[in-house]
Amino acid sequence: MLLDSGADAEAKDNQESTSLHLASAFSDAGMVSLFLEHGADAKARDSEGSIALHTAAALGKTSIVQALVDVGSDVNAPDANGETPLHVSAGCGHVEVVRLLLDNGADLSAVDKEGRTPAGCAKLFGHKEVEQCISERR
Repeated sequence: MLLDSGADAEAKDNQESTSLHLASAFSDAGMVSLFLEHGADAKARDSEGSIALHTAAALGKTSIVQALVDVGSDVNAPDANGETPLHVSAGCGHVEVVRLLLDNGADLSAVDKEGRTPAGCAKLFGHKEVEQCISERR
């Protein structure tokens, strides 16, 4: 594979997305782990201030979220809009990712630049199961 031949695991595209961001969106946990083993930075931010955990959380990729959390990815990292991975997973209705993030210390009271909490994002987009999950954790 290219990584074994010295390819840069931290190469970025024109939106500052790293290979890890792209693997989090378009691949599986095995590929994400491979990039991490080759030095990909789980804290690297794209042009919108998102880390790979935001990407995986928004897409409901539970196994990738777990892999990123396992290497210390910050479950409370805000993007440029102040949204944490919990905000984006709640707003997208991914209840299993919401549970996983909460189990790993995600902050229920985090507020984005619009003044919304993760529960507010779930409510805004009509994700009742996520709202219920969050209310059980308070």
